[in-house]
Amino acid sequence: MEEAIDALRRGTPHLNLVAYEKGSSGGELFSATVAKNRETPVTEDAIGIHGEAAAHEYAVGEEGCVAVAQHVRKSTALRTLTLHGSSDQPADAPGPKAIAEKGVLAMCAALHENASVTDFTIMSLNLTAAMCDGVAAALPKHPALRDFSLINNNFPIPESGRLAQALCASQVKSFTLTRNDLSGPGAELLCAGLVAAPLEELVLTESGVPHQGGPALALLLAKNRSLKRLVLSRNSLGDAGVSALAKGLRGNTTLEHLDLSLNDIGDAGATELSHALCGHPALTSLSYRSNNMTDAGAKAVARSIETDKCKLAELVLELNFIGEEGMEAVCRAVRGSPCLTLLDACGNSCFLNDALPGYTEALETMAARAAKAQAATQRAG
Repeated sequence: MEEAIDALRRGTPHLNLVAYEKGSSGGELFSATVAKNRETPVTEDAIGIHGEAAAHEYAVGEEGCVAVAQHVRKSTALRTLTLHGSSDQPADAPGPKAIAEKGVLAMCAALHENASVTDFTIMSLNLTAAMCDGVAAALPKHPALRDFSLINNNFPIPESGRLAQALCASQVKSFTLTRNDLSGPGAELLCAGLVAAPLEELVLTESGVPHQGGPALALLLAKNRSLKRLVLSRNSLGDAGVSALAKGLRGNTTLEHLDLSLNDIGDAGATELSHALCGHPALTSLSYRSNNMTDAGAKAVARSIETDKCKLAELVLELNFIGEEGMEAVCRAVRGSPCLTLLDACGNSCFLNDALPGYTEALETMAARAAKAQAATQRAG
């Protein structure tokens, strides 16, 4: 605790408060995540190195978090703040208590007076309704906060709507909700509440969004006028959810990146979404990684990308079940596409034997197209 307070006094830009490991006497750190996303490479400023204290990372208990919060109020240099708890610590566990309701509420109250934090993350905590209310009250009042993340937290589903309303009144541009539970009405409450939010990026990774969440996502896409990146990987949308989402995409004009990896999407869902791609004015990046698409779905995608109205520059079809016939259709479309510069289709059925000549030609076409675009950009600069 004292080290964290001293770091704030010295003007540290990053602070990661990590709960004591369950049952420890206070010396060991609860295992922290490397960064927001486990697939994100570790960088010099990564806060939360797994299992050991690194720069900007400090072990605190509940009371320590409260004490540190008083200094967060006054800090003008702090940019990144993370509260990493122990979501499985029993209330009667020996040793210092992990960060919980009192610590979270104290830190949220401190943010009311802090004007420097731009990135706030809460992970591995059992969020109560009171804690969610504290977070929701802090978000609209902070003038600098741009990135807010809730990772691996359990919180009451009705609070999804409360948090969404707070985001609508905030300056937050990127909201990450990873490894939480949005099954049942959770996705509907969240998406309905975010319609008027000024978000540019929404990450709902591994949060149990079911196919019933498709209409709610469609409403969000159709109504929101700022969203540019939507990451829905590792959910359970299936064909029904993606078909519903496609209807909202037809009324959207701002989305640039859509990630549907690992969603059990087959040919029917891919076909419905391909119809929405043809006339979308902004979508340049689409990922179908690790789904169930076969030749029929690949052909539907091919028909969309070869039209003049399709703006896709990046297409990921990796790890599906596309055979030679479907991949050849995609490759022909790539050669006729006006914009595509990246195609990742590795791990499909068509590559079980020899590589397809058409795939190699498509890669060469895209490389030449990318080089031409880069040269034009350099001349213009």
